[in-house]
Amino acid sequence: MLDSYSISEYAGTLRVVTTSDREQQTSLYVLDAATLARRGSVGGLGEGENLHAVRFLGPLAYVVTFESVDPLYVIDLHDPTRPTKAGELTVTGYSDYLHPTGDGRLLGVGQDVDDQQRVSGLQVSLFDVADASAPKRIDKIVRAHTPSESPLDPHAFLYWPSTRTAVIPIDSWQSGQSGAALVVRVGADHLTVVGTLRNPGVVSNDGDDTGIERTLVIGGDVWTMSSSGLLVSDLGSLERRGWVEFR
Repeated sequence: MLDSYSISEYAGTLRVVTTSDREQQTSLYVLDAATLARRGSVGGLGEGENLHAVRFLGPLAYVVTFESVDPLYVIDLHDPTRPTKAGELTVTGYSDYLHPTGDGRLLGVGQDVDDQQRVSGLQVSLFDVADASAPKRIDKIVRAHTPSESPLDPHAFLYWPSTRTAVIPIDSWQSGQSGAALVVRVGADHLTVVGTLRNPGVVSNDGDDTGIERTLVIGGDVWTMSSSGLLVSDLGSLERRGWVEFR
């Protein structure tokens, strides 16, 4: 399994996504939650490709694999004995993390990749998955200078539904952006960059501060935590409200 998102219990079943190293293909298995007997499966996902992200949402599953392009698979699990590949979308780059934002939309956070298969920066994608048979990407944001060895920590990601705001920690080879968090408004069919938050104490990639590790909304403020302290900012304007230094 890739991570904890690769397993899900739903309606008396246990759904598991695994990748075979020998065959290098990804499969989804549906097991009886009580006995672990296999009830159904679907394989052949991303043959010759690496598994990058899984998200189960009710009777549907979303699976991302990548080698040269990013197939996003939508798996229909309404009949646990006959899971089927309902839809597939192929786009450039890939998502390491998928998050539902409601109204048939899925946010993907991962990496942009150039035509030489080199990571060129952070990529945030907005997918329309309202029609399981025809998923599509309707917008994306790319931020350059993001190391490929720094995938998103889901615990550091924040999505605040009431304001449709996503806060995404980023790393960078540029010291001015290292350890910051990208703030994005998620519209029905578009993504808008509000700005970035950066805690005091982040000097460079080689500095002592860890960069933003956790984000929390309290009232109308967004709190960002790094090893150097807590920054309090207005959720709408990102204006600084206060700073609590860790000593």
